[in-house]
Amino acid sequence: MLFPLKVGKHGFIIEFTDPNNNARRSATYLPEVAAHEGWTREEAIDSLIHKAGYSGHITDSLRKGQPP
Repeated sequence: MLFPLKVGKHGFIIEFTDPNNNARRSATYLPEVAAHEGWTREEAIDSLIHKAGYSGHITDSLRKGQPP
């Protein structure tokens, strides 16, 4: 589930189950990371998903934490 996060004010933590192999994945960014990179909220979430080790196609349902 996504909450109203502000880039530069809030850190980002993501935890999800990889839909390809059921592995648990997680990653974290401190508040300044997304602001420093100039990312939007969606870009930060996509980067976190990749940082967590997911290499598949990122869908809106994955971004929103919904089952595939």
